[in-house]
Amino acid sequence: MKSKNWLIHPSKIKYLLVAFGAFYIVFASALPLKAQISTESEWTLVQEKEGVIFYYRLDNCSEQKTLFLRIVNKSDTTVAGNWVLNITNGQESTQFLGSIMPLHVDEEVIATCANPESNLLFPVSINDPSTFNVTIDATIDILQ
Repeated sequence: MKSKNWLIHPSKIKYLLVAFGAFYIVFASALPLKAQISTESEWTLVQEKEGVIFYYRLDNCSEQKTLFLRIVNKSDTTVAGNWVLNITNGQESTQFLGSIMPLHVDEEVIATCANPESNLLFPVSINDPSTFNVTIDATIDILQ
């Protein structure tokens, strides 16, 4: 009686590699990508108030021009507060309200397509880039 050989025959290896490659392409592409924090040079400074810095950047997200907001606490204490984002685009002006939950020293909140923070990601349409403007009015509370 012949014993079973559990090793894979060399002629079958290429089929296994092709199957594994197809599996990887199909399932790995379906997984969400890890959010990448952008460098500061990609962000435009909007305002700094009491050590809290507000940035924005424009990018496409799901084929829609999107404004991403980034808030960084560079103060020496934990902060909270509220803000109003004003977007002017030609003759149109839009406001969005948001809040800063307790944000610890050197902590930041940031939105990306892979990690959309609901009050930090805003679809926009830009009619004329020369008239596009972003401002923020913020109230910052120092927490003990």
